Amino acid sequence: MRAGARGALLLLLAASALVACGKKGPPVAPELRVPAGATGLRGAVDEQSIVVGWTGPGTRVDGSRLRAIALYKLYRGEEADGGTPKSAMLSSGRVVGYDEIAVIRPGKPPPPPPPRRPI
Repeated sequence: MRAGARGALLLLLAASALVACGKKGPPVAPELRVPAGATGLRGAVDEQSIVVGWTGPGTRVDGSRLRAIALYKLYRGEEADGGTPKSAMLSSGRVVGYDEIAVIRPGKPPPPPPPRRPI
């Protein structure tokens, strides 16, 4: 390669390094488009079980339209009367401080209730 061509190549590489795409700044985690929270939560005691219901969200927290929910996970946590509910923090695939008690897939029939024990 001739000296002039080598110099031009180095100049081109240096210029491309200065004109990179993107912008300077701290690293940012990828955006997570999660559904908005459910509304209209209700519950009732039915013999030896608790029946819960809610209205599923139609949007995500960023306001974009939500087409479908693949599944709902129902968690239970024990709290003192009148206490402030604990924050639900996801860590290693678990919601810390809460017990997962059901996985519900919309559009599928609900699982059968557990067998009743004689009184």
